[in-house]
Amino acid sequence: MKEIDITKTLQYLATGLVEWEKLDLDKRNEIPKALRIGMSKLSAISILEGETAPTNLPEFFQWATQPIKSWKPAEKVEFIPEDATFIDDGLVSDFAKDLALTGKNSIAQVQEYILKKIKDYCTDNSLEDSYRDFRNLIITTPVIHRIELEDYLDSRTFRPLNDYFKNQEIYKPLTNLDEYDQYHLCPRCKYIERQRRDGSYSCKNAFCQRVVAENPNKFPRLSPIPKKEVDQWLAVSYGVYLYGTIPGIWEVKLAEDLTNLGAKVTLWPHVDWYDLLVELPGNIKWAIDVKDWSYITPERVKEVRVQSEATETFIVIADARESLRIPVIRRQKAYRDALGKLQLKLSTEIFEAAKKILKVTQQ
Repeated sequence: MKEIDITKTLQYLATGLVEWEKLDLDKRNEIPKALRIGMSKLSAISILEGETAPTNLPEFFQWATQPIKSWKPAEKVEFIPEDATFIDDGLVSDFAKDLALTGKNSIAQVQEYILKKIKDYCTDNSLEDSYRDFRNLIITTPVIHRIELEDYLDSRTFRPLNDYFKNQEIYKPLTNLDEYDQYHLCPRCKYIERQRRDGSYSCKNAFCQRVVAENPNKFPRLSPIPKKEVDQWLAVSYGVYLYGTIPGIWEVKLAEDLTNLGAKVTLWPHVDWYDLLVELPGNIKWAIDVKDWSYITPERVKEVRVQSEATETFIVIADARESLRIPVIRRQKAYRDALGKLQLKLSTEIFEAAKKILKVTQQ
C-alpha cells in the first residue's frame, strides 16, 4: 500500500471530523462527505492489510481516540507523531485540525520548511548564537506578548532571522489558533491549553497533562490571558510547538540540571549537530542526542552519528520514568549492532554519571 494513499485517507478522515464537529447537535447523525470517503478508504485499506476497520460512526469515533499509528498501515508514515489521535478528550485533535485545514500535512511542512530552513540558514551563515537563541525562545516562551517579541527581534542575534518572523509562520495571533473566552497556558510547556466540553482546560500534550496532574505543587497554574487582551499575544504554530517546543523542553531541562551540577554545557553546538555538548573535568566531553522513547528503533539509531570531538556519544531517553530502565537495558542489547559506539542511557543515568565525576574531582 502506497504511503500517499494512506495519507489521503487520513486527510479525508480529518477533514470529515472537523466538518462533523461544526454541525449543529441535531444534525450530527449525518456523515459529511469527506468522512464517508475517508471511512470507505479506511475500510478498503484495512481489508487489504488484514486489519479490522470500524463499520459505523460509533465504532469510528471509538477508533479515532486510539493512536493513529496503532492502525498498522499508518505505522511507517513518518509525519505522524507516535501519540497523535483524531479525537482527544472528546474533541477533534489539533493534529486532525492541522491535517484538515490544509488538505496536506502542514505539520511536516513546518518541520521541513520553517525549523529546517532556519537551521540551514544559520548553518550557511555561521549564526550559531542566533540559532541557539531562536531555539531557546520557542522552547521556553511558546506564548509571548507582541512587545516582548519585538524586543527579541530587535536584538543582535535575532536581527538576521527577522524575515522568518514577518509572515507569522513561527508565531501566530492566539485567535488564529484557538478561540476561547480566556486562554490558559500549560504550567509545564506554557503553550495554550485546549478547553474541554465541561469547561476545564488541559494541555495539548498528554505527557505534560500527566506530569502536571501528578505534581501540582511543582507546576502551579498560570494566570490566564483574558479575551480582551488576546490581540496582544502570539503563540508558536502547532507544528513548531510539536517539533520544536516539546522535544526542546527535555534538552533544556537536562542542560540546566547538568549546569547546576557544575558541568559546562553547550546547547545545539555547531547549529544543532547534536543537542548537548557536556564538558567535565579530566577533558571529558559528552555529545548527547536527546530522543523520545518512541523514537528508538534500529533505523533511527543508525541516523545518530558518533561525534569525533567528544570522548563519548550518548542517545539519551527524554523521560525520567524509572520504569524505562529495564526496557532501555533490553534495547541496548537488542540494538548492539545499530548502536555501535553509541550508548543508550536514561536522562537520570547521565545525571548520576556526571554527578559522580564532578564529586570525585571536587574531593
